[in-house]
Amino acid sequence: KDEGKGFLRILREQVNGLNTLVTFSAILCLCRGMSIGGIQFGREPDYVNGTIVLAINIFCIFVGAYMEWSCLQLMADVGSMNSLTCNVLRDGKEQNIDVSLLVVGDVVLLTSGDVVPADCRVLEAVDLSTSEMVLTGEPHEITKTLIPDDTSAPFPSNMLYATTPVVSGTGRGLVTATGMQTEIGKIAESLNVDQEGLTQIQITLNAIATTITIIVVFLVTMVFLISTRLQINDPSDPCEEGDVECFVQKGILRALFCGMGAIPETLPPACMLILVVGVQQMRCVKASVRSIEAVDTIGTCSFICSDKTGTLTEGKMTAICFRPRLRFEGLNDTSFPKSFGLYPTRGYDPAGGAWDERLLTEQVKVALDAIPSEDYSKTLKTTNHGALLSLKEFGRGTLGAGAAGSREQQLLHTCFAAIYLNSYATTLALDPEAEGGYKVKGNMSEAALVVACEKVGVGEDSLHGRYPRLPELEVPFTSSRKMMATLHYLQQHGVFEHLSFSQQESVSEPPSYMAIVKGAPDVLLPRLKAVLKPPSEDGNRFEAAPGFSEDDRKWFEMQNDSLAAQGLRVLCVAACPLDESSVEGFREARSNKQDLLEPLLQKGLVLLGLVGLMDPPRSSVKMALNTCHRAGIRVAMITGDQKPTAVAISKQLGIIPPTAGPEDEHWLASECSALRGLNQDCIDELCSRIRVWSRAQPADKVTIVSSLQRQGHIVAMTGDGTNDAGALKKANIGLAMGIAGSDVAKGASDIVLLDDRFGTIVDAISEGRRIFENIQRMALYLLCGNVFDVVAIIVAMLLGLAVPLEDTQLFKAQFLTHFFYPWVMIYQSSSFYNMLKPPRSRTLPVLSMKWQRILMPATLVLYIGGLLFAQVLGSQLYVGAYSLSEQMGTHSLGDFYGSRSNYLCLYANTLNFEKDTQAYQQDVAPLICRVRRLGWTGFYDIVEWGHHNKQDPEIAVKSGEFDTFQGVWKGDRSFGLDESFLQFSFEGGALSPLDTSWHDPNNWLVKCDNISHVDMNNKTEKGDNDRLCWKSCGKVPCWQLGQNGTSVLRETQASKVHEDEPPFKPVLYKKYNIASWGCRQMRSVVLIAMVLMQTSMLFAFSQHDCAVFNVSHNRTFFAAWVPILTLLSCCVYLPVTWFDQGFAPVDSLGIVVAVSIAASFYFGLEVAKAIYRTYFFIDLVEQIAVAQLLAEGRLRAFCHKAEAFLKCPDRRPMALSSGQGMLTYGTLTGPSSVDSSRSPSVSPKSPYSTITDPAEKV
Repeated sequence: KDEGKGFLRILREQVNGLNTLVTFSAILCLCRGMSIGGIQFGREPDYVNGTIVLAINIFCIFVGAYMEWSCLQLMADVGSMNSLTCNVLRDGKEQNIDVSLLVVGDVVLLTSGDVVPADCRVLEAVDLSTSEMVLTGEPHEITKTLIPDDTSAPFPSNMLYATTPVVSGTGRGLVTATGMQTEIGKIAESLNVDQEGLTQIQITLNAIATTITIIVVFLVTMVFLISTRLQINDPSDPCEEGDVECFVQKGILRALFCGMGAIPETLPPACMLILVVGVQQMRCVKASVRSIEAVDTIGTCSFICSDKTGTLTEGKMTAICFRPRLRFEGLNDTSFPKSFGLYPTRGYDPAGGAWDERLLTEQVKVALDAIPSEDYSKTLKTTNHGALLSLKEFGRGTLGAGAAGSREQQLLHTCFAAIYLNSYATTLALDPEAEGGYKVKGNMSEAALVVACEKVGVGEDSLHGRYPRLPELEVPFTSSRKMMATLHYLQQHGVFEHLSFSQQESVSEPPSYMAIVKGAPDVLLPRLKAVLKPPSEDGNRFEAAPGFSEDDRKWFEMQNDSLAAQGLRVLCVAACPLDESSVEGFREARSNKQDLLEPLLQKGLVLLGLVGLMDPPRSSVKMALNTCHRAGIRVAMITGDQKPTAVAISKQLGIIPPTAGPEDEHWLASECSALRGLNQDCIDELCSRIRVWSRAQPADKVTIVSSLQRQGHIVAMTGDGTNDAGALKKANIGLAMGIAGSDVAKGASDIVLLDDRFGTIVDAISEGRRIFENIQRMALYLLCGNVFDVVAIIVAMLLGLAVPLEDTQLFKAQFLTHFFYPWVMIYQSSSFYNMLKPPRSRTLPVLSMKWQRILMPATLVLYIGGLLFAQVLGSQLYVGAYSLSEQMGTHSLGDFYGSRSNYLCLYANTLNFEKDTQAYQQDVAPLICRVRRLGWTGFYDIVEWGHHNKQDPEIAVKSGEFDTFQGVWKGDRSFGLDESFLQFSFEGGALSPLDTSWHDPNNWLVKCDNISHVDMNNKTEKGDNDRLCWKSCGKVPCWQLGQNGTSVLRETQASKVHEDEPPFKPVLYKKYNIASWGCRQMRSVVLIAMVLMQTSMLFAFSQHDCAVFNVSHNRTFFAAWVPILTLLSCCVYLPVTWFDQGFAPVDSLGIVVAVSIAASFYFGLEVAKAIYRTYFFIDLVEQIAVAQLLAEGRLRAFCHKAEAFLKCPDRRPMALSSGQGMLTYGTLTGPSSVDSSRSPSVSPKSPYSTITDPAEKV
C-alpha cells in the first residue's frame, strides 16, 4: 500500500501562491480600522466579506487535500490477494496451513478450483491447467508440464505462479518463492514508489498565481502613486484640502483594496470544484477517477500504450468463422458459401447469426452492431442486407427429413449440433449481473463454441436427449493428445441431423453410433478419411463422401495457414460413424484400461469443418482509434501474444495499415526482446516508430513508457492484468479495466474504466480537454474581470474622473459575480473542435496566444470604455457633472457662480490667523449644492441650501422623509431656500454672494475679506474676497450662539465634528445631500453596468460561436443570474439605514442606461469573437494537419505547427476561396503514416488526409 504521502504533506502541497494572495485579501478585510504609524486604515473591519473569502479558501484547500489522500488509501493491498490457506505435504502427511506459513521447499497440493499460493515448480501434473491472465493479460488456459515447452517464455509451462487459479486437473508443486519474492509480489513492490513533486493542476494554479502577483504588485504601486500624487479625493467621503495624511491614508487603502480586487479569489475553489465535479462527470462516461489530478492530466495525453486483451479486444475467446469442406461432383458450387462468418462478436452474448463472409462487408457489420441484443431475433427477420443466414427462424425443434431450409442452413445446423454435443461440459446461462447479461459455466475454451452454437440456433437441451452420450467411452482432452472425443447413440441409424453416413466405407451397415472429435488441425489431419458432399437434387441430406484427396489436403492446409495468419486459434471438428461391434470393442478395451483414442482414429474421420477462434476486437475500438488519430494521439499495442497474432489484430483495428506488407510489418511491429541490451538512444528510436509490441514482459512495458516520457510524451497506459501494474504506475496516467482488471492493476491506476471499453479512454480524454478548456475560459474571465476593473480605476484617475468604485465597493461588486458565476462553467459542454487539435503542451501558457492578442485587448478596450461610459452617463443623469473636481465642489465663489461653472457644491470656510498667516479650514459639509438631473421628461435642476435647525443625520434619515431615489428631503426637513438662514441674504436684487448688495442678516456668514487681522507690524490682513467665511463672535463662531449669547453646541455634537458637521451648524448634511447622493447613484449605475458586463463576458467566453444562439446549451447560466440579480438589487435598493454599502437606488432610466451599456459591451465582444474566429478557423485547419502528423509518428511530441510544416511542407493545408464568400479547405495530401522509404507497399495518401469543414469532420 502506498503510504509515502501523509495527509499533512498533501495539505501543504495544496497551498500555492494564489491561495496565499486570497488569504491575504481576507485578512485585509478583517483588519480594517487598524492604525499603523498613526495612520488609520479604514473605519471598521469588514467581517462579512473577509470571513466568506477565508472560509471558502480554507474549505477548498482541505477538500482538495482530503480527496487526494482518500485516493491514495485506495491503493491495492497485495496481501489481500492471497488465499488464506493451502494444502501442503509435510512429513509425509497432507496438512492444511495458512499461506503465510509457506516456506521455500514446501510441496503444495493443487486441484481444480484452488488458487496457487506461491510460485512453484511443477512436480506432478495430471491434466493440470491454470489461467495466467492476471500475469500475462491473455485469456488462454496454460497447460502445465514437467518440462517447459518454451524455455524462452517469460512464464514457462513448468512453473506455477501465485494468485493464478487452477482451471482443471490436479498436481503438485515445489515452492520456489513466497510473498513479495513471487512474480506478482515483485510487480506489487514496484508500485510502492512515492510520487514526488506537484500535480499538474497545482503547477497550473501556481503559474496563474505568479502572473497575478506580478500584475497586482504593479497595479497597487500605480494606484498608490497616482492617488497620492494627484490627491484623488472621494466626493462621497472627501478629505480636507491640503490634508496630506488623509490623502496618503486614502491612497494606501485604495491601492490595497484595488490589489485585493485584482486577485481572482474564486479561481482556486472554482478550479477545484470543476475538477471535483469532473470526477463525477467522468463517471457518467464510465471512467472512475482515483486521483483528482488525473482529470486534468488525461486531457494532455499524447500517447496511449494499450494492452491488447480485454482492452482493444473483448478478453473472451469467440468463434469468428466456420469453414466447411464440401465436395461438389458436377454441381455448380459458386453460390455456396466457402466460409461462414459469425457476427457480431459481443463476448458471451449469443445475439447474432452466421453469414456468408463474401457478403459480410463493413457496411453490414456496422448495421448489425447497431441492433440491440434484445431485439436481434426480431430485427434480423426484417433486415435486408442480402447476407442473412440466421438459423433462429427455424426454431429449436427436430429438423427431420423434408424440413424447410436452405442447404447452407442445414449444413450449419448439423455441424454446430455436433460441436454442441461435444462441448457438453460447458453451458451458457442468463445472468443480469454479468457483462453482456450472460455467463458461462464449465471450460472457458469451449465457451466460444457454445456461444457460436447459440448464434446459429443450436443450443436446445433436446439434442442431448436425441443423441445420448456414452460417458464411459469418452476420450478426455489432454495436452499430449490435443484433442477430445465423445460417443453418441444415433436413434435413426446412419443419420445425424441433416447428415447421412450411408456411403461410409468403414461400416457395412448403417451406423448406430457416432463419435464427435475436436482438436488441433495438425493432429487430426492424418486421420481424415472423408469430406461432406451436398445433397443431390432429389435428396435432402448431406452425405459423407469417402476419400481424402490431395486437393482436400491442400485445402485443409491452406485454410489452416490462412486462419493462423489472421491471429486465430484453429479447431478441427470431425465425426466418425461407428457400428455396434466397434462400440462393443471399445467397451472391452476400456474395461482392460486400454486407450480408446488410437482404435477410434483408425476408423477414419469425416471432416465437418474448421472453426476459427480469436479474442475479437471491440466494436467501438476502430472508431475510437480514428478519433485518437484526429486528436493527434498516438496509439501503440503491447501484448504478450505472438507477433503474427498481434499484427493481425492491429491490422483489423487500423493500428498498422491493413495494406501493410511484410517489410512494413517489420518496421512497425517488434517483439519486446529487441529492447533488451540496447542503450537509451536506440530504445528511444525503436519506441518512436513501433506501433505493435509482442511477447511483452512487465519490465518491457515500463521500459517503453519510460522511453516515451523521455521523448516528451504524456503517456497513458491501459491494462487489466497484474503484469500491467508497473507500467500503469510509471505512466503519466494509468487506465485500468474495471471489469476484467486485477486488484493490483486498479490500485496502480489513476482512472478505472468501468466498462473496459477503449472508447471510454477517448471519452475521458475528451472530457479532460473539456474541463481544462472550461478552466481556461474561467481564468480568462476572472483575469479580465478583476484586473480590468483596477485598470479602469487607474484610467479614471488619470482622466480626472472620480474613482468608479471606492474601497470595498470594488470587492463587493466582484463578490456579486465571482462567487456565483464561475461555477456555471462546470456544466459547459465542449467545443466542436475539442478532439480535432493536437494535445496541449504543459509548457504553453494557460491562456492561448490568440486569446491574449485578440480577445483580451478587445475586452480591455470594451470593458474599460463601458465602465467609464457608465460613470460619465451616470454622472450626467444624477449630478450633471462628470469630472472629479466638479463633483468635489469648490470654495471659490467665482468658480461656483461662473457662467460656465459646473461645480456641484459650494463650501464655506473658517479663517484663522496663525503666526501672521491665513489658514482656511474648509467645512466638511457643503453650504449650497445644486445638480442638474435627467429624467424621462428632460433635464431639471435641484438646489439645496444650508439649514441650521437639523436633527442628527442618522436619526433624521430614519424618519422616512428622505427620498432615496431623488436624494432630497421632503416635508419640514426640506433644504429649500425658504427654510434656509440665507433666504433673506438675497434681498435687494442680489443674485449671489458676488454681488455687493449681498449680506447675511444673521451676521453668521460673510465674505472672507470682511474678516481682518492686525499683524505684529500693525499691518491689517484681510481674507480672500472669493470665499465665504464664518464670522467669529469672540472665541466661537456666531452661528453657535443662541439668543442668550451662550453656545448651543452640545458635547455629543462636538464629538461628531470629524465625521460630519454638527447638526445645528447651518450647512447641509455631508452624506445626505443631493450632490453626494447623486455620486452614490452614479456608482450604482457603474455597479449595475459592471455586473451585467461581467455576466455577459463569461456568457460570451463560454461559447465559441455567438452565445445568444446557443443559450440553451448551458441552462445553469439562468440559475446563476438569479442570486446575482438578487444581491445586486440588495446592494442598490437596500435601505441605507439597514446596511450602508456606499450605493443609492436608481430610477428606471438609470437601469436602462446600465443595461444598454452592458448590451453594447456584449455586442462588441461578439464582434471581437467574430474577428477571432476568422483567424481561429485558419489556425484550426493547420492544427488538424499537425494532429494527423503527430498521430502518424512523423513529429516529436507536442511539436509546434511551424516546426511541423518546416519538416513536412507538403502537408500544410491551403485555404481556398469557394467564390461564395465562404472559407473552404482543400485536400491535404502527403506521406502516409509509414516512412515511404521503408514501406513501399503502403499507399502514399493518408487515410485521414481530406479535411472539409471542421464541424462536419466532427
